[in-house]
Amino acid sequence: MAVNLPQYVETNGQQSWPPPIVFEQVHFHGFVLQGKQELLQDLVDRQLNQPCGGAMHFHVPSGLVLLYFADFPHCYFEVMQNKGWSSQREAAIWVPLLRRDNGYPTIQRLCVYSPYVFVDNPVALTAGREVFGFFKESGSIGLPGDPDNEDAYTLETIGAVKYSSTTKIGPVKLLRLDSDAGSGSHPWANLRDAMAHVGRGLALSPVITAPDGAAEDDDSDPLFSLTPSMVFLKQFRSIGAGQDACYQAITEVVPKISAFHGAELERPVHFHLKTIESHPLAGDLGLADQAVQLAFNARFDMRFPAGQVLWEAQ
Repeated sequence: MAVNLPQYVETNGQQSWPPPIVFEQVHFHGFVLQGKQELLQDLVDRQLNQPCGGAMHFHVPSGLVLLYFADFPHCYFEVMQNKGWSSQREAAIWVPLLRRDNGYPTIQRLCVYSPYVFVDNPVALTAGREVFGFFKESGSIGLPGDPDNEDAYTLETIGAVKYSSTTKIGPVKLLRLDSDAGSGSHPWANLRDAMAHVGRGLALSPVITAPDGAAEDDDSDPLFSLTPSMVFLKQFRSIGAGQDACYQAITEVVPKISAFHGAELERPVHFHLKTIESHPLAGDLGLADQAVQLAFNARFDMRFPAGQVLWEAQ
């Protein structure tokens, strides 16, 4: 791990500030999708397991992933609270993982990994990449109720339908979720119930063990024996050797939900994926057009604290 770090040189007009970050009145829309476990594991091997060379191992427990669309109407960096706030939208895919550290083969830690993250705020993009290691990229995110959007969730980004020497990189429509007619709701009164329901929808409960290897109490859900974290491959390309990384690390942060304002099931929706060569969600994750297995929305306040380095290339 790095020691004796130099002082970060602050500049005016920058778009990267240090955590913690506060998000108030978040509206989160989650959709459980069926991918392919072998493709997900191959991606995680390439992006996490192989870089760290066995220092830890990340296992994909199933082919299920969580696609989410989130609206952040009021967010700010705590060190910048007296200078203003902003809003943003985000769409991303979470791949649930079980992490084993070298030397602790019986302990499985629940975490999530995001191979695709899209935001519409440049500060969120820059700080997310530089500070944490998010693979954030620019996106245009549509939510139900937006003008001309009807009852659809839409995602557009910068890319290419087909790569070639004559291709002009530009906006491409990546995916869409359409709501069915009718309604369905099952409100959850507290965060625990909501997380347990979603965890079971992602088939997580049977595969998680307690941190000390002890059996769970009869009235305890294994999802709550561990605090889910987010893990990242934080890296920067070398200026002199572009195929190399001048810095590479696996990092982790544990977001904290500071207030829960409710959650409920959403109406059934259908997921539609475009074939985009720059963003091969089918090849990377095994996703295809499908009926969503579980759809829900949640409202909460969240604090994103400072994280830690789990592994760092020397």
